[in-house]
Amino acid sequence: EQQHVSLDEDRDLHCFIGPSPCLIMQALTMSNANDFFSLERLETIGDSFLKYAITVYLYCSYPGIHEGKLSYLRSKQVSNYNLYRLGRRKCLAECMVSTKFEPYENWLPPGFIINEDRRRGPVPKVVIVTPESKVANTSRNFHLDETIDSVKRNEAV
Repeated sequence: EQQHVSLDEDRDLHCFIGPSPCLIMQALTMSNANDFFSLERLETIGDSFLKYAITVYLYCSYPGIHEGKLSYLRSKQVSNYNLYRLGRRKCLAECMVSTKFEPYENWLPPGFIINEDRRRGPVPKVVIVTPESKVANTSRNFHLDETIDSVKRNEAV
C-alpha cells in the first residue's frame, strides 16, 4: 500500500514565485522510482491543461478551420512523440528521477564523484571534488563506507 505524501504544503516556500522545489521534484519523479510521490497525479492535470491551452491557441489562430482539422492539429501537438521530442530538446531526461532512492547504492554526497574504473566494483571509490579544482587530490580515493564513517565522526575528509 503506497502512502500519499503532499509536497506542496511547505510554508517556508510561499515567498517564491512559481512552483515550489518540492512540487518540481514531484513532477520529475517517475512512478517506477517507488517513492512516496510521483508525477502521475500532476500528469493528469498537466495533460488536461496542455490539451486545453493548445485547443484555445488553435481555435483563436485558425478561426475558419473545421473542428475535425482542429482536433487533428491538437493531437499532433500533444502526441507522446512530439512531447518526447520537445523534452529531449530541453534535456528533461537528465532531470528525471526513475530509480528508487537507496543511499548506499545510488547516492553520493554533494562534491563527490565515483571513479570510472571502479564503477562496476562491489564498493565504489569516491574522489573529493572542490570548486577550486575539479579533483582535490586524485591520489586520495576513499571507499564510500569509510567516507560515511568519517563524516559521522565529524572528521575533515
